[in-house]
Amino acid sequence: MTDLINDEEELNLLRRENQTLREQASVLEETISLQREQIDLKGQLIAALQRETMLLTQQVQEMQDHLKKDSYSSQTPSSVRFFRPSKSLRKKNRQKRR
Repeated sequence: MTDLINDEEELNLLRRENQTLREQASVLEETISLQREQIDLKGQLIAALQRETMLLTQQVQEMQDHLKKDSYSSQTPSSVRFFRPSKSLRKKNRQKRR
């Protein structure tokens, strides 16, 4: 009879342990599922950033090409000067002043 009680106690202990392990497995499965979703979202973010990087690289290349075509591109912006002959709106007085 004592053996039967011990067997029942052991069986109950094993059942509780089994239930605990099942709960832990369920939590782990949920964690894995959430981590997979995060990986998918990060993959989408990486793809979007790669597209944006490609577009920005194209824009930079276009700007560099445009600068190469510009005749003033070899000069810094502060050194580019536009010279025009000065035209005075006043008429010159041809008489000598005394």
